[in-house]
Amino acid sequence: MEALARKNVVLLGEIHSSSDDHRWQLQVMAGLYAHRAQVVLGFEMFPRHVQDALDAWRDGRLTERAFLEASHWNEVWGYREADYLPLFHFARMNRLPMVALNVRRDIVARIAREGFDGVPAEDRMGVGTPAPVSAGYREYLATVFLEKAKRRAAEVDPEAENAVVSGSSPDVSDDADFRRFVEAQSFWDRAMAEAIRDARATHPDALVIAVIGRGHLEHRYGVPHQLAALGVEDVSVVLPLPENETCKAMEKTLADAVFVTPAEPDEIATPAKPRLGVMLRQDPGIVVVTKVMNDSVAFQTGLREGDILVSAAATPIVTNADLIRIVKRQAPGTWLPLTVKRGDETFDLVAKFPPEGE
Repeated sequence: MEALARKNVVLLGEIHSSSDDHRWQLQVMAGLYAHRAQVVLGFEMFPRHVQDALDAWRDGRLTERAFLEASHWNEVWGYREADYLPLFHFARMNRLPMVALNVRRDIVARIAREGFDGVPAEDRMGVGTPAPVSAGYREYLATVFLEKAKRRAAEVDPEAENAVVSGSSPDVSDDADFRRFVEAQSFWDRAMAEAIRDARATHPDALVIAVIGRGHLEHRYGVPHQLAALGVEDVSVVLPLPENETCKAMEKTLADAVFVTPAEPDEIATPAKPRLGVMLRQDPGIVVVTKVMNDSVAFQTGLREGDILVSAAATPIVTNADLIRIVKRQAPGTWLPLTVKRGDETFDLVAKFPPEGE
């Protein structure tokens, strides 16, 4: 902790759904703050257009619920807020500046579709041109790209999953979709690196602690690589690793330091987040189902593409966040009444969530 506290930037990795990772992050923040009077906290979880909500929370002007609503938590992130709130309370208790590191997801998705040059500079939220990625990062992203292709194929046709794996070469360098995928990922890394650089410029005497997903940090491929290209020096990457993963994961280049977290006993493991299994589009005043996942709760319920979700649990659905908030409260084995509009017909359905463990 003493050595890390002398750095300019400390990047704390995580698996977003791991409660232990967030407990560890809080421990590290507190340890570093004990050694360094001035600290700034950066979060991948927030795109920069919600920065005002972070400032208002830090200054004590928002309740928890108001903060989550003002920062559009369910729309922009959606992971369990209970895992992250202790980090946000730590910032609030100590009046530490909080910085939104991310950009809107739709910009990253657009670059993945159209390429970096296909998105005008004025639509990139001020983010500059990323430094070229390393060969190691390109190889890692190829495995991610192929895994995503495998999952997409399985959603459409379970039989196609094996075809994607057996018929695909590890070399996807000539694949136009893969090139755009790399451009989108490097743009995402660059956006967070630039936000960290700007935080350093605004608070030159402070230690910047950034909370970011592991995939952006491992082997210094993503954000650390872009920080180096921006001239930000003296940066450390610190990762938590579950004890059942350490042997295969702890390569010398993985990080500057790691912390081994214990595997949780099955009986106290965090339950899986309830999922309805739909993709949504938010139009003015309405929420439209754009995709229903195979074998999901929504599929079993009878929801279809194009359905408008009018209400859930007798609560009107006006935004995507309205539905996400209700589904998050759903306990395993319970039923959720839905009112749906399909064409000119409005009717009721009941979504039946499976018991825990199924």
